[in-house]
Amino acid sequence: MFVVFRASQDRTVFHHWGFRGDNLPAAIAPAIVVFVVGAAGLAAVGSYQGTFSLPGARPADVSDLRNLGLIQQFLMLGVLLNNLDCFPVLRQRRTILTLLMALIFALLHAGKQKLMVATFLLELALVPLYLRHRNLWPLGILHGWLGGLFYLWIENRDLWVERFGS
Repeated sequence: MFVVFRASQDRTVFHHWGFRGDNLPAAIAPAIVVFVVGAAGLAAVGSYQGTFSLPGARPADVSDLRNLGLIQQFLMLGVLLNNLDCFPVLRQRRTILTLLMALIFALLHAGKQKLMVATFLLELALVPLYLRHRNLWPLGILHGWLGGLFYLWIENRDLWVERFGS
């Protein structure tokens, strides 16, 4: 309802939130770097705890994870961060804003310690990227892919099998 109401008031709000294509190539490049570093970190932790595995060949359908990642990042960055960024004290102190956003995102995952740590670290990387490029598309996809790898390599859960069977 909020999205429909805001869009009816201001047709440029989607661009303001980060649903834009004009700077997509510039926004994708650092997201790829974060993905590679994040995936390597998840693989290392998974190897250490004995949960690293590569699933057998099957269709790579992670659309639900990408969509969920995009929705979560829209709410966190497009809505919450953009509103907090209106306060001069936070706009002038990007480090505090980044830490605050990461803390909020981690607390939204309360009850699952590993997931809280992972989401805190993820948002530490995503907030500066969003502040620089204001583009949600690569960040939502990045969130979804790293989330899938987190469940596979850290939680030892194969979301494909859970959803569709073997």
